[in-house]
Amino acid sequence: MKTEQQAKPSQRLWEAMPAGYRQGHCCTDALAAYAAVIPQEQQTAVGKETGETAHVKRWNNTLGQRLARFVRMT
Repeated sequence: MKTEQQAKPSQRLWEAMPAGYRQGHCCTDALAAYAAVIPQEQQTAVGKETGETAHVKRWNNTLGQRLARFVRMT
């Protein structure tokens, strides 16, 4: 049940992505929702210790910090 609930938003995001982005290979956290949405041949589940997802997390953090000034405080 929980995996289905996690997979619904992930499935919508996957379907909304342009076809070109859905062609590549993904390194993801070992979350069951990813396995339910991304085809197995395109996905490699990795742990934090590998560092494979660190550059994406770092980029998302950088964007969040730089765009924070545009967030309305009130």
